[in-house]
Amino acid sequence: MLDKCKGCFALSPDGSQIAFGENVDGQNSAVMTSLNGEKVRTIKLADQRGNLIQIEWLRDGSGIAYILATDDFRQNTLWIQKFDGDAGPKTIAQFDQEITPRGFALSPDGKSFAVSKGGWSHNMVLLKGLN
Repeated sequence: MLDKCKGCFALSPDGSQIAFGENVDGQNSAVMTSLNGEKVRTIKLADQRGNLIQIEWLRDGSGIAYILATDDFRQNTLWIQKFDGDAGPKTIAQFDQEITPRGFALSPDGKSFAVSKGGWSHNMVLLKGLN
């Protein structure tokens, strides 16, 4: 299926395609392939400097939704991009550093979404006497 490791990918609603983020010819893009790895389409993402956090298919398979973060992760934007038409990507929501999205889910009717949020938290623990 995929010949490379992909951090963000999503299976289409009908199960026939996979969407994932990739740099194509120097552009931040989403690539849709069939399950056997054959490219179906490639679309340029909204922000060429952004880091792809998550990608999801629209419920009807007509496009994708994705979160792009700036290089410093201070601003994150949820986009919807349809495959047909010339409308281009549409901003759905912008989140600042106070609400750092870790993922999202679209409602079945596509009219609303839920976002899981949180900050990075790191703990260090020293364990002694394990011999």
